[in-house]
Amino acid sequence: ENGVITESTKVVNDNGGKIEAASETEIVVGDAKKDAPVTTTVAVNISKQDINGSEVSGATLIVYSVETTVVSDDEGNETVSSYTSVVKTWTSDGTNTETVDGLEAGKEYVLKEETAPEGYLVATEITFTVDEENKVTVVSGDGNVSEDELTLIMTDELTSVTISKTKVTDGQSENLEGAVIVVKYTGSDDITFENVTIEGLEKKTEGEADAESFVVDAENKTVTFVSQTEDTIIKGLPTGDYQLIEDTAPLGYTKDTTVDFSIEEDGTVTNTNNEGALELTDKVITLTISKVELVEGTEKELKGAKLTITNNDGTSLEGVEVTLGEGATAKNSYHRKICNISIHK
Repeated sequence: ENGVITESTKVVNDNGGKIEAASETEIVVGDAKKDAPVTTTVAVNISKQDINGSEVSGATLIVYSVETTVVSDDEGNETVSSYTSVVKTWTSDGTNTETVDGLEAGKEYVLKEETAPEGYLVATEITFTVDEENKVTVVSGDGNVSEDELTLIMTDELTSVTISKTKVTDGQSENLEGAVIVVKYTGSDDITFENVTIEGLEKKTEGEADAESFVVDAENKTVTFVSQTEDTIIKGLPTGDYQLIEDTAPLGYTKDTTVDFSIEEDGTVTNTNNEGALELTDKVITLTISKVELVEGTEKELKGAKLTITNNDGTSLEGVEVTLGEGATAKNSYHRKICNISIHK
């Protein structure tokens, strides 16, 4: 009345908005309170597996989020900066999955393998999200999700090295079996070769290598095997520097020189002697025998002499190939010490 509030009633709604008289001449309108955004907290299971689906132990894993901030200066220029926020770090135990909780539903997170177990390659990072039902979606990377969508799977692959032991026959290279080959680790790390495998061969930690088994010597950091008719594929060698050594050549062949090579962190095999594959090539030992007579100071081939070649250590010479001169004949004989000829490898 006459511009003066004589009677008022305060009105308040459910959200806290209000209208009321503050004085005889003033009415105050209060805004309603805005609800704070609701954040749903979720969890994810992480499984560290090999290519066969078995849990792998010894991998150091990290889950982190990428946080972004935008800062504006007085002129309105914006600067975007990012930083990582570690959510959880752990080492896989080879038996159980790891549960990472406290994640925000719908937000992107990254699973990173900081260190791979011995003999394995570090897997690529996986970006993922988890929804309000704890179901996982892979955004980028080589990750897989379990059938129930509740577990994120990161897979590690073993290192792989292919070794060829060859001979050259008539200008053609072919595999040579029976050579004793040693792969020696020359790095400084303490290694066990615990994950080393050669397909088709039994793994032993003592004794000698043969056609059915290979030998791992963790103390001397060596893997020893016998070459077969096919290339030898060794999996699970730790990354680092190595030497490929032919310890014993097959009978009748010379040993090849030692080859230095490295297994890089990404699995690449670098041969410091040759950019090609890891290959040891043996040469056939060749002996030329000439039986001559001296006629008036001139040597002439003498026909009709009987010559026998034997090995002083009793090793059979079966398999030795003989190319005869014109008119000569040959007969295999293993009677020792008729005529001793030494062939040095």
